Amino acid sequence: MALINITEFSELARDVTGNYVSTGCYNQHTISYDLASLDGTSEQAQVFASTTGFLQLNVDADVRFAIGTNPTATATGTRLPSGAILIIGVPRNKSFRLAARTA
Repeated sequence: MALINITEFSELARDVTGNYVSTGCYNQHTISYDLASLDGTSEQAQVFASTTGFLQLNVDADVRFAIGTNPTATATGTRLPSGAILIIGVPRNKSFRLAARTA
């Protein structure tokens, strides 16, 4: 079994000119935390909050994932290696969710 931690953010930190800061510092608009337990079959997380604009994914094993309204993670899908942290933008108000499985 593998674990993927999904952290939803409405915004990321910005500098004084409005550009995103690449230091990994976030402002305090965390929406929710969700932890999914994974095996070799695709599992979907809950629908992201309507105000979520960014996800941070942390994994403790190699996983494959997909994002959409009804996604299925496949053996050839996007790979996230063990120990990786990924920050990715998602569209707001679209009822998107993440599906993941072990790689």
